[in-house]
Amino acid sequence: MEFQVKCDLCSSKQSSVLFNFPEYRVLSCGSCGLVFTDSSVYSRDLEIYSGDYYKKKYPKRYDSYTADYRKLENDSIINNYTNLLEQLEKFSAKGKMLDVGCATGVFLDLARERGWEVQGIDVSKYAVHYARKNFGLKASVATIENLKAPDSYFDVITLHEVIEHVPSMKSVLKGARKKLKKNGLLLLTTIDSSSLISQLSGMLYHSTLGKINSPAQKCFQLQHTFHPTPEIMRLYFKEAGFKEEWFNRSEIPVDKLQEGPLMTLVIGAIYLLQKLTGKTFLFEFIARKV
Repeated sequence: MEFQVKCDLCSSKQSSVLFNFPEYRVLSCGSCGLVFTDSSVYSRDLEIYSGDYYKKKYPKRYDSYTADYRKLENDSIINNYTNLLEQLEKFSAKGKMLDVGCATGVFLDLARERGWEVQGIDVSKYAVHYARKNFGLKASVATIENLKAPDSYFDVITLHEVIEHVPSMKSVLKGARKKLKKNGLLLLTTIDSSSLISQLSGMLYHSTLGKINSPAQKCFQLQHTFHPTPEIMRLYFKEAGFKEEWFNRSEIPVDKLQEGPLMTLVIGAIYLLQKLTGKTFLFEFIARKV
């Protein structure tokens, strides 16, 4: 069945249902292939991003997002943040950095320690308050589209697992380009809906006529407006005026998965296959403003 829902990327109104879950449906654009959640069937409440949201949604990851992160030894999330900063510094001198969707501010705190001049924005009042109070960061409740900052101001803008949550990826990328200096950099990490685990969950859903839908719902979540792929992001970069500089694949660390022991073991095995096939659950880009 086709639906008249406008695609954020190519503006086509020809889309079909990929998944029809009890609370929401996921559509696929018939023109460019963008996969997205049909936002017309539910309302998005920004107040869900409260303190309880972070604790309940990511109990195994929560300490990595608080001031207690400094007490953690060899934490996989902190190590990933550090690796991303090291990679970023291969392409840019340390200057003004804006983290869009800064959450509680851990990434910005790490960047500041390395010599960056940092600033963060988030739609969560709780997260912004935490970042200010616990890290003394310059943070505000805002989006990139309504941020009160001069154009061509930042050397780097970062988005960590944020782009999939926004109302319009096109609008966010164009807003980021506007705020970046000439030749400024964008660091973006997000999910890959073409990952092996996403493909397997989709096959299970369709082969059972939707009766087994839990795995697919975990891969194509309600709070994700978009379910991108590297190929789709490259189309967005071209549309918004960015040139790819670096690409990498990664995973949500196994020790941070919100699953029981058996399912964690199963997913760990799938992770090994994903690494071999190059179809991991996350990917990372550094792109330059052109």
